[in-house]
Amino acid sequence: MSKRSPLKVALISTRLKKIAIDALIAPKEVGGGNLILNYTITLEPNETPGTMGMSLQISGDGEDKDDPGTIPFKIDAVISGLFSITRKPTKIEAKNLSTDMANYVLPILTDTIETTLTKCGYPNIQLLKSLPAEA
Repeated sequence: MSKRSPLKVALISTRLKKIAIDALIAPKEVGGGNLILNYTITLEPNETPGTMGMSLQISGDGEDKDDPGTIPFKIDAVISGLFSITRKPTKIEAKNLSTDMANYVLPILTDTIETTLTKCGYPNIQLLKSLPAEA
């Protein structure tokens, strides 16, 4: 069974810090493939009492299914969020809370990446819209 943080958070604001899509191979030369992505969550120090910041980075490559060594595009994107929080979390709570917070901003970042890839000629690419809670 997955764990969720007992703390209540609300998203105050977001900021897209970085989006880099490197289209290395023309889409018509690629026969579909897989996404090999890393998701990194970083909790940031409290800016003011009652708030907590976090950053979510998605980075990785597309891989051609017909030629696994061929990388048609690379992704590197970061979004940050500022949240109101009921109290300062313990270390254990912070681990579960980081996933909960990331799930607030993940759809914003994945929609931005998907739209950018579509404009680069790579339509129909779908990224995760939520991360699984820690077990």
